[in-house]
Amino acid sequence: MVTIKTTDELLALRDDEKHINIDDDLRIECDVLWTRCDTLIYGIDVKGALYVEGTLYVEGVLNVGGYLYVRGNLDVWGNLYAGGYLDVRSYLNVGGYLYVEGYLKVRGALDVRSYLKVEGYLKVEGYLKVESALNVGGDFRCAILYWSRMAMPNVKGQMEIGQVRPRKDDRDYWSERLGMELNGCYEQIIEQIKPKLPDLLKLDKWTPTERWILESHLGEE
Repeated sequence: MVTIKTTDELLALRDDEKHINIDDDLRIECDVLWTRCDTLIYGIDVKGALYVEGTLYVEGVLNVGGYLYVRGNLDVWGNLYAGGYLDVRSYLNVGGYLYVEGYLKVRGALDVRSYLKVEGYLKVEGYLKVESALNVGGDFRCAILYWSRMAMPNVKGQMEIGQVRPRKDDRDYWSERLGMELNGCYEQIIEQIKPKLPDLLKLDKWTPTERWILESHLGEE
């Protein structure tokens, strides 16, 4: 195992193109933050497992052959691939696609700018925002899901979601579909439509995804 105790030790592993390649397990016992241009990491490729005790920032692609564990935040501007499971104790932000062959567990929020594919189960204790498709091979549990696609997530196991919220860019679409002006933040809009939900759901005009989104707010206090 390669153990890194300082940011300088990790940066010293970069090649001329600011990539890091490790043929063993890698343990990082410090924060790796984006503080100045000469400390950027354009990619990390770890053949074994990756353990991060703090926060890790990667400008490019992160590939991990084994499992990936991060005690702090994980911010990847490119694509993120984990051959095992992925466990992030705070928030996870991925600029490209996210593919996990094992399970994915995020204690905070998860924001993926492209598609998300998890072969195992997916659990997000905060909110989940996915710009493209969502495919989960196991169970899917999430407190709040921001969803703007016409199709529902592709989940092979059970799906338990506290709330499904349209993206803010869909406000005009939902205003037209609901037949009312939608003003304010999410909480204010939910309070506005909640008393009308029983009657709205009696209408037969809703697509399966629209009905799924509306039904997720039934019984909210």
